[in-house]
Amino acid sequence: MSVSPADIVGADTGIAPEFATLSNVLIQNFINDAELSVNPDFWGVKTDAGVKYLTAHRLTISYPEGSTSGGAAVSGPITKEKVGDLERTYGSTSGSSSGSSVGDAMMATTKYGGIFLSLQEEIPGGPMVITPGLDQSGIIS
Repeated sequence: MSVSPADIVGADTGIAPEFATLSNVLIQNFINDAELSVNPDFWGVKTDAGVKYLTAHRLTISYPEGSTSGGAAVSGPITKEKVGDLERTYGSTSGSSSGSSVGDAMMATTKYGGIFLSLQEEIPGGPMVITPGLDQSGIIS
C-alpha cells in the first residue's frame, strides 16, 4: 500500500483532518519527502504508518496554524505534570532533551512526531543509518 493525501486528511480515514484545507498536491509533496526518510526495508509492515505520522508531523511544523483545531500544535516536551488540580508544563521547542538527539527532541514537539518515535522504537534493532556509498557493514560499495 502507498500513502495518499486521503490517509492524512480524509474525513473518515485521515490521521490529521485539521490539514484538509491544504491542497492534495502540497500534501502529496510532503508524503513524497517523508517516503525518502522511512526505509521500507527497515520499517517493514509499519512503513505506511511511519510515512503518515512523519508527514503529519512535518505539516504541523510547517503549517502550525492548521494544526490548532486538532490539538497537534507545536510545543516542547512535558517537563512537569501534576494530577490533583491538573497541571502540565511544557518546555521549549528548541534544543534537545536529556538522553535524546536534537532530532528526537524536535519530533517530540508534536503529537504526530511522538507517535512516529513510538513506532520507530517498536522496530527490532532500533534506528539504522546507512551512509550513501557504504553497505551495512561499513564497507564502501
